[in-house]
Amino acid sequence: EVIDVALELFQVVIGRQRIDVRRSYAAGLPPVWGNAQDLQQVFINLIANAVDAMPSGGALEIAVEADAHASAEAEPARIAVVYDNAGELDCLRALMDVPGWEVRFFRGDGEAIDSFRQSPATPPEVLLLDFANTDADRVDFFVMMVKEFAPDARVLVVADSAQGDQRWARIPGIAGVLPRPLETARVLEQMRAII
Repeated sequence: EVIDVALELFQVVIGRQRIDVRRSYAAGLPPVWGNAQDLQQVFINLIANAVDAMPSGGALEIAVEADAHASAEAEPARIAVVYDNAGELDCLRALMDVPGWEVRFFRGDGEAIDSFRQSPATPPEVLLLDFANTDADRVDFFVMMVKEFAPDARVLVVADSAQGDQRWARIPGIAGVLPRPLETARVLEQMRAII
């Protein structure tokens, strides 16, 4: 749909330059997470470049298909949410509804570390820490422990907006801070950006 709208903007010049547009859209593809306007601008730029390269006519072929190199059974993104603030769980549970994400919740840091020790073959890719009284030393210790089992995990911390990002700058491995109070749309946006 986004590509078709972008193509409509070029109908006059495509007709004038005798460009044959061939569309091939595969059926049953998974959703694409992104901003429709930004994606449309990308397609407008690509189509404009193609049209400019064919002043005397030619064929513009647009195909939408699954990546031939991607596994049909691609593993979901593994996200671990470690919390001790039950009041914000309703917002965080929205993460479970995102296709392609496997989200697990752990009560307190000890439970999560035990789980990572028991299944080191499947460490989380993203770790979201939501402690009610966010303490830099506690987060530092927990991140250090988790990095033993999930060295490549990207870590997000939920913290009061008044604390700011500077408090976490000294902790290696912190990829970002989600300001409290959490908003469902903002959590999804930040999580998508980091994944």
